[in-house]
Amino acid sequence: MEKSLKIIMDYREPDKIYSLLISEGIEVEITKLEIGDYILSDSLAIERKTGHDFVSAVSDNRLFEQLIRLKDVYNNPILIIENLNPIFEERDININAIYGIMGYIGARLNIPIIPTRDEYDSVILLKRLAIREQIKDEAPLLARKAPKNQSLKERGQFLIEGLYHTGPKRAKLLLETFKSPYNVFKAILKTKFVYSKTGKIKGIEGPLKNIKGIGVKYILENKKLLKLEEKINWMIINWKLLNNLLIDKNDFIKR
Repeated sequence: MEKSLKIIMDYREPDKIYSLLISEGIEVEITKLEIGDYILSDSLAIERKTGHDFVSAVSDNRLFEQLIRLKDVYNNPILIIENLNPIFEERDININAIYGIMGYIGARLNIPIIPTRDEYDSVILLKRLAIREQIKDEAPLLARKAPKNQSLKERGQFLIEGLYHTGPKRAKLLLETFKSPYNVFKAILKTKFVYSKTGKIKGIEGPLKNIKGIGVKYILENKKLLKLEEKINWMIINWKLLNNLLIDKNDFIKR
């Protein structure tokens, strides 16, 4: 029996896309998503913008906030820009500014941008990505939202899933090994780095050394998270990105 596809979709997305997804045989769960417009797995989420939405979101400073939050929660964020062509036909739009922002998103934020012609093309893309994630790679589908009726154990697992590179399977393993989220966090902080003679990190020692799939990158990023060493929140990043691009709301208007 062929495995069915499922996509979690934000309730503010167009009804037409919902209908097209259903016509493609995809199960669609409509809900209020705090981050992203479509969730395809625990690691892949989509932000969809029409051409006009894209320009509007940059003009009122929403775009970078949305994308940075998306990137912070999902390992593989993607930005779909749907029907961008009409924007290029408008004489009062600064094309250099648009390409500058798109280049920054792709090159500096490392978020792929995929253009589509219309809603139908967007649905084709969503379906192909869902097949790749859910059937070929067998990635679980999970939106980061804790149901009200979760048990204490389930909430503990959900808390651990908030760590970097930690899906449901790894969170469950960590919780079974260390018995509580508090002990998991302590184990991360107590795990030490092993250095080579040249001073480079070559491995780890400590409580998490023998946990499958956990290495230097996992410990390094989660130590920073638990020690609150991330010095810039998304609002400051958003502001700096706009300053670096030398863009303000008037930059979209040709002079």
